[in-house]
Amino acid sequence: MWNRRSVLATSVALAVASGIASNGVGAFDADDEGTAADRPDPSLEPNPDLDEQWLSADGGAGNARSVPNDPEFDGEALEPAWSVDIDHVGSVAVTDETIYATNESAVVALEAADGSVVWEADDVGHASEPAVDGDSVYVSGEHGEIVALDRADGSIRWSSDVDPEDRNAVSRHTVAYGAVFVVVEGTLYALEADDGSVRWQLDAVEDEDGETDEFRSDVAAANGVVYAVTEGFALALEPESGDERWRVEATTDWSDRPSRATATGVIVGGSYYGSPIRDAETGERIAAATSEYVELVLDDEMYVGGDAHAFYGRSYAADDEYEWKVDIHYSQVSAAIAGETVYAYVHEAEHPPSAAYSADLVALDKRDGTERWARSGDEVPVGPIRALSGDTLYVSHDDELVALRERSDDGESDGSDDGDANGDESADGSTESESANGDDADDATDGESTEGTGDETSTDELTDDESTDTETTDESPTDDVLGDEESSGSDEEGAESADETAAAEDADATPGLTTGAGIVGGALGLEWIRRKTSADEQTD
Repeated sequence: MWNRRSVLATSVALAVASGIASNGVGAFDADDEGTAADRPDPSLEPNPDLDEQWLSADGGAGNARSVPNDPEFDGEALEPAWSVDIDHVGSVAVTDETIYATNESAVVALEAADGSVVWEADDVGHASEPAVDGDSVYVSGEHGEIVALDRADGSIRWSSDVDPEDRNAVSRHTVAYGAVFVVVEGTLYALEADDGSVRWQLDAVEDEDGETDEFRSDVAAANGVVYAVTEGFALALEPESGDERWRVEATTDWSDRPSRATATGVIVGGSYYGSPIRDAETGERIAAATSEYVELVLDDEMYVGGDAHAFYGRSYAADDEYEWKVDIHYSQVSAAIAGETVYAYVHEAEHPPSAAYSADLVALDKRDGTERWARSGDEVPVGPIRALSGDTLYVSHDDELVALRERSDDGESDGSDDGDANGDESADGSTESESANGDDADDATDGESTEGTGDETSTDELTDDESTDTETTDESPTDDVLGDEESSGSDEEGAESADETAAAEDADATPGLTTGAGIVGGALGLEWIRRKTSADEQTD
């Protein structure tokens, strides 16, 4: 636990409204039916002014990594439309045909069509976690401060200084309902999105015995509320005031699992091994999801989770029941749900013969898990899913952000008519020489894979204070939620490929943030195969 509390300030003096959250303020217990006005309302969108569905690291303010539309990609026709060199590609945000990303010294905006640089903001320093709302993109600055940039040109609109003991003391921020929500050393702040002033802050949550719990992890926003977690409670909070809509007891370990929220289910709290899924309106526990090796994602009906030996798809909605599993072996899995399809990148398996996939990007039917298509890293540059927007799957591969699109009839990937993507110049014409680095405290934990020792982890205990009656079998996912070990946390970076030599760049390649010239559509695919073959021969 952090030893000192930070002081959060903006460039002007602020009147800070602080307090201790209590169950008696604007809240009802999960066992209480409450009134319609008390309950979260799915019709209240967190970012109503934007139609784009991937506005931040995990898709949007709900952090659920799911979008309602199904782009129905033809997997066999997917090709790299363009790629951009970004070391340790982290999270990206996509809206209005523009991609927002970060490197170790700047925030960059890229054209979705060809990856060329729109602008670069180098006065922010090492930033991370871009999130878009309105006319601004919000990032976590080098020291954990929240910085709002103008989406048009990258100029700084405001900066809210945070002085934590270290950057890891600041959670990933969530932008919703006209505010930026962030946990700083146990205090949950709501900052006004237009100027960074403090709308409200909650220092801790007080239980019935007068003991206080500080806030943990990040928050998720959906259904007109903000979902937050302390070491002992999961809460739904009023975004305008911080008053409670509901609270339930919940055990959370130090893994700080990201909060997820959809119109029907939320994940707040839990451990590396799993988390309860709660009813979005009441907080009542409705399912338990395992998650070792597989970062939990969910939509309104189902979740994707897993352990060291399989990843699962399973419904939690009351009116629908289905489940499936896919064998893996100590492989990290990066997934997203779009409409009726689960897209997953399965990292290279420790023992490939026992795994259904290894270093593959796959599309599965979300209801029965049947394979729709699979693309191998030997065929096309695939990797962890960073965004899914419109006709494009954005993945990271060997320190590159790659835009995968279907090949058009003329042999080029759709949306890439320019051929040579001129990404080595910024908006003002200056040449970049810095390697992009989206790595941060959240992303750094993503690719940490637990070593496969052959030991089986028991699945008989819940991290939550609640228990389950479901028995565990070898053939189906368990409802048990386990463990008090520290998690590898967010799945923002993914495990390193065993064949690191495939990342070697040509000797004459321009360093830093560049888009590959002449590698659009089919040409890029051929170049990828040539480089992969060359790297394999060098390894041999």
